Amino acid sequence: IQTVQEFLSSESAAKALRSANINGDQVVNAVGMLDSQDLADMAKKARDAKSDFAAGALNNEQLTYCVIALGAALLVLIIVSA
Repeated sequence: IQTVQEFLSSESAAKALRSANINGDQVVNAVGMLDSQDLADMAKKARDAKSDFAAGALNNEQLTYCVIALGAALLVLIIVSA
């Protein structure tokens, strides 16, 4: 949970989510609602995106797309499971 929440709470992630009109607080709070498999998948994607960005494999625009995709996927998972 902490890995995904930290990634989605970062300044660049918050900015990316705002640019897509996605409520970042809602996304971060929804992380705790994921089942263990979905949470593990999200954590891996968050670690991979963070690592790729740090290594220069992703630029800011690509990171923005990754954050928006993760945020949207998280919201969809929560809506479907409700």
